[in-house]
Formats: sequence, C-alpha cells, structure tokens
Amino acid sequence: MKNYKQQMQNWLLQLRNSLLTQGVPQSDVMNLETKLLKKMNDEAPPRIAVIGETGVGKSSTINALFNTNLPVHDFTACTQEIEEVNTTTANGEPITIVDFPGLGEGLTADKRHWELYKKELPSVDVALWVISAGDRAVGNMITALRKISDICSDKALSRLVFGINKAEHMSPEQWNIRANMPEPNHYNNLIGFQKTVLNAIREIIPKWNGRIETYSAHKRYNLDALLLAILQTVPETRRWKVKATSDVASWEEFVDPEYLRLARQINAEGEKSHEC
Repeated sequence: MKNYKQQMQNWLLQLRNSLLTQGVPQSDVMNLETKLLKKMNDEAPPRIAVIGETGVGKSSTINALFNTNLPVHDFTACTQEIEEVNTTTANGEPITIVDFPGLGEGLTADKRHWELYKKELPSVDVALWVISAGDRAVGNMITALRKISDICSDKALSRLVFGINKAEHMSPEQWNIRANMPEPNHYNNLIGFQKTVLNAIREIIPKWNGRIETYSAHKRYNLDALLLAILQTVPETRRWKVKATSDVASWEEFVDPEYLRLARQINAEGEKSHEC
C-alpha cells in the first residue's frame, strides 16, 4: 500500500503519546520505539512464489500488485529449476519472486521436478498459482495439483492462492471499455469458470480452505480482491510486511472519468439517503 509506511509512522506516534500519557519514562518509550523500528527494518523481504504455465501473465501480475518492473516474459519458459528474482518496487521496497518449475507437457514425469515443490513451497510467504480465464489447459493444472497434493504437507498446500488472470478474454469477450469491467454475460461466464476451477481444487485438496480470485493484470481489474486473498493466506506474522510492500495498480485509471463521476455521485446520494 502506498500509504502503509505513513500509517505505521502514525501508529508509532500514537503509541508513543499513549505511553507517555500513562507515565512511562520517555527513555523507555524511545528505547521501545527504536527496537520496533529495528524489527521492522530487519524483517526479511516478502518471498512470493508464482506457479503456472508460460503465457498466463505471472510477471504482469506481480508488476500490477507490487509496482515492480519485471520483464513481461513470464520468466524462463518451461524451466525445470526454481528461478529466484530479487527486485525492488517503485517505492524501493525489496521483494523476492520465486518462479516454480513449469507445468507444461513433458515435465510432470520428472521426479526431481516435484521434489522442488515439496522442498520450497513451505519456505515462501505465499504461492500464487496463475491460470488464464477459460483456458483449456486447466487440465494440466489439475494434473499437477494432484501430484503436488500427494507429496506436499498441509502446511505447504495452505500457502496456495489461485488467480484466474486475463478476465477480459473470457468468452464472449463483452468487456465494457468505458467502465473497465465485464458486461453481465461475460461476468456470469467468469463466475461459472471460477466455480468450476474451485470445485476441481477442493475435490483434489478437500482440506484446502484458501482463496481463488478472477482478475486482469492488464486491465487492473479486481486486483484489490486478489491482494486481499494473498494477504489472508500469508502467515499472520508476515502479513504486515507483504502489505507494506504491495502497491496495487489503479483500476480507476482505466475507467472513463465521466463514469467515475456519476458512480461517486450515486454513491454519495445513497449514503445521504441512508443517513436520513
């Protein structure tokens, strides 16, 4: 979040004032504040894994969520090794992106390939599994997920979040350009596809209670919901760090200004009516 650091500073200021008001010696308060700031600064950068086939938009998704500048080539095509990228956001926050081995045909029989998942999944804050909306290759995802669920612990599987990217390309591709959102028929198909994928996941991993979100990195559609799903999956002690590093691209920048004005006017009138 762009203002998260400022929020943390405000929180520290409130804490300082509260402790001083309660009579805590100023030296003790300053010592506590110094320790808290050191803890925050020493915290390891977020470690975000991405899983998915080439072309689903893994790099563009990370760029849209964290304001990084990763080359949009979806890392190394069909890699059989884990690829780690240490980069920074536009605000200078460090972040580590871990690209897991590809899931294309011909790779799923490699035992070492799956051992990498078993070893490395527990080490990340969250693993975002990206697929494309309406993608017929979802069968490859199901095959891979079944294999991963057989060899990985419940803890590792709990790190998984599923994202359905390229919402704008879902059939029948009726995207309202001015409002930057799908038309009703398009939206209904997105919801139907998401439910299909979710049911398949829960059939394979009944204990999984994670999140799945449909979005568009290119259109910046529903990115806030995707980030929320990620934050809810990250271990609680690390959640603040991931949130502090995030910097979600604005969906509103692609919306017709007149649409925004009318929407805000309607919302304001609704709130005023509710107060009455």
